Amino acid sequence: MSPSDYTEELLVEQPAIDLLAELRWATVSAMEESFGTTGTLGRETKSEVVLVPKLRPALERLNSALPVEAINLAIDELARDRSAMSLGAANRDIWELLRDGVKVSISDRERGGLKTERVRVIDWDNPRANDFLLVSQMTITGELYTCRPDLIGFVNGLPFVVIELKKPGVPARQAFDENLTSYKHLQNGIPALFWYNAFLIASNGADSRVGSLTAEWDRFTEWKRIEREDEPRRVSLEVMLRRYGSGNSPNPSPHPLSQRARGNIAAGSGFRVCLIEHENFVRNRRQRKHSRGSFCETVASWVLSFDGSIR
Repeated sequence: MSPSDYTEELLVEQPAIDLLAELRWATVSAMEESFGTTGTLGRETKSEVVLVPKLRPALERLNSALPVEAINLAIDELARDRSAMSLGAANRDIWELLRDGVKVSISDRERGGLKTERVRVIDWDNPRANDFLLVSQMTITGELYTCRPDLIGFVNGLPFVVIELKKPGVPARQAFDENLTSYKHLQNGIPALFWYNAFLIASNGADSRVGSLTAEWDRFTEWKRIEREDEPRRVSLEVMLRRYGSGNSPNPSPHPLSQRARGNIAAGSGFRVCLIEHENFVRNRRQRKHSRGSFCETVASWVLSFDGSIR
């Protein structure tokens, strides 16, 4: 294997995808996405950031007693244009819908007139009942430009997590400055993607940071633990860097990271905690129910708290 073969995709992106697949995330590449109802993601256009073919069955499953009319109204509300709002306001608006359910008015077939129902969007009590999908290289068209984030984590068809990667040797901050920041730009980026965002991850494999939508780089936090507060602090992808940094690996496999190395990827670590410790979030969620914080502030602070950096 030549030095040119050690790419961002091989060394960082693909191992992250493999790890999340092991953690029960469905994964799909949108590099050569086809469009339409039978397409790769079921999108009609590149401007869509909500995966309705994933969202609709999730809402139907969570709200089996409600009619199709309620499901359609909830989808319309979740996917509606929020471009007139600030990014933070739009994100907060979505968080309230996820937290409390989508309030809809539907026909009352028994008494006549209208009645109000709430459509659940996320199964907070049984996290694994939700639909987890990781999409790589999904092209999104904004107002002026087209962008292609490395990885997007969808929960029930909504883009909760955006991960931007650089190959080892390139500062992780470049993923923040050159990619994540530009993606959030209201005119030149794809701000609609971030209306639903819970947290962002920037990594080059060795240096990995996680933070909220509105955070500057100095507020992003390194990820050094996987499961427990008392476990040794480790640098992301340390095993991979020790094994391949010298260039002396004799027979590299198609996915050259060991199980332990892949377990140290910051992207994977964040999602690992999301899956393993999600029940703690569920138990504490109702205590935050009346919080005015945005979705990104609430969930990102929960994730970061496992590193001991934010309480």
